[in-house]
Amino acid sequence: MANYVITIGREHGSGGRYLGEELARVLGIKCYDSELIAETAAKSGFAEGFVQSHEEQRPQSFLYSLVTGSAGFMGDQPVSVQLFQAQAEVIRNAARSG
Repeated sequence: MANYVITIGREHGSGGRYLGEELARVLGIKCYDSELIAETAAKSGFAEGFVQSHEEQRPQSFLYSLVTGSAGFMGDQPVSVQLFQAQAEVIRNAARSG
């Protein structure tokens, strides 16, 4: 069977978690939810609470965040870019592992 990566964007109360769990059950694949937050935190070095709160924010323009001073840099890259890269790597690793 091919490796699947299905992402479900959701808002609180939307039933997205239930939908994801049911879809995973029907397809016979693993469903990741808060595990991605924990693994992203471990990979990025940021606290789980920070990763969780950043994950729940509405995306905004990077240019806007630079102009308003809310980009938040640590090292050479903005925090949002670092978190995205860490989470992308966690998802790629999960897909590779089946």
